Amino acid sequence: MRKLLILPLVFVAACDGGGGPSGGAQLTAAEAGELARAMFGMASSLADRGLPTIGGLNVAALEQNSFTAPFNETVPCQPSGSTDIDGTVTIGFDDVALDMTLEADLSANPRSCAHRLENGDVIKISGDPDLDIHLAVTGVLGGRLNSMQVTETGGFTWTRGGASGRCAVNLASSLNEPTQMVTVTGTFCGFPVAETFPVSEG
Repeated sequence: MRKLLILPLVFVAACDGGGGPSGGAQLTAAEAGELARAMFGMASSLADRGLPTIGGLNVAALEQNSFTAPFNETVPCQPSGSTDIDGTVTIGFDDVALDMTLEADLSANPRSCAHRLENGDVIKISGDPDLDIHLAVTGVLGGRLNSMQVTETGGFTWTRGGASGRCAVNLASSLNEPTQMVTVTGTFCGFPVAETFPVSEG
């Protein structure tokens, strides 16, 4: 399966302090959307590194056709910082039909994770305390996805120059299998979110 772990790591947020429609030094809706899409790309690239192939599974896992394992990964951010992702992943598969299921409960903790906006500004985010993700996916090993459901809750703080704020996160994402498009709904930094984009974006 390509690009399906922690997909997408985007946020629904009710921002207080510096973020959101009622804040002083605000993120705009466009900036919040851009930041969310950047994190989707980060998470989808992580999935490519984190999911095993049949050739990479050990003998015990192949005999059981399912296994649960800890997941610990530090993902670099561009241009600076990182995001720590920890939790457990349960994978089940049919080595004849090459079908796979994946369920994950993960915690993502950005650490001064920087993103350069299209206007050149750099926003840094840090977990406050973190972002909790539940993911359930089915699909074809090494191929397309059949289903995907993701929920994301938590919060993060952001800084940009002398401005700062806090965002709380609460999103739901689902996959349209025929089109391979992901729909994300909720709110992000005080803004409502209703966006659709390709599952392979990023």
